[in-house]
Amino acid sequence: MVAERTGELAGALEAIKQLSVIDYLSACYNRAYLDEKLPLEMLRAERYERKLSVAFLDIDHFKRINDTYGHATGDEVIRLIAKTSKGALREGLDWVARYGGEEFVIVLPETGLSEAYNIIERLRSKLESTVILYQDSAIAVTASFGIAEFVPGETPADLLARADAMLYQAKQTGRNRVCCSGN
Repeated sequence: MVAERTGELAGALEAIKQLSVIDYLSACYNRAYLDEKLPLEMLRAERYERKLSVAFLDIDHFKRINDTYGHATGDEVIRLIAKTSKGALREGLDWVARYGGEEFVIVLPETGLSEAYNIIERLRSKLESTVILYQDSAIAVTASFGIAEFVPGETPADLLARADAMLYQAKQTGRNRVCCSGN
């Protein structure tokens, strides 16, 4: 009976742990998970001399969607972006974290800049061809992306800042595009 209860408690503890790292709306990892796991991914890439890239994703004109169609529709857009993003990545290797609001970070271990660009461009194209139905309207959803490849010795903040700068460039040059930062 003690072993049975111990097993139940271990299962409950694991469920609580999962809830603490998953964003409830998007079902992606949350910012706390990103802050904990990205440095470990970077250490692994540096130690084993492997590639690692990250991409920022920002939903284009998200405020306009919320203002026009309401926050419930905005929530559906976030869920759609998250589901599509996770479905476009390599299972068991790549992962997505909701960074905040309408921004996500996509972590691509074992991936150099060129391959990351190809993966993210396919995702961008898939999102561009996706619509959400709202009453009698079809809402087109697009996203802008900024990608940076890890440089050994840099901090997680540095890597994310470079990807964020590329995201800013994508937004400044017309949105619905992917911009990359070379080393």
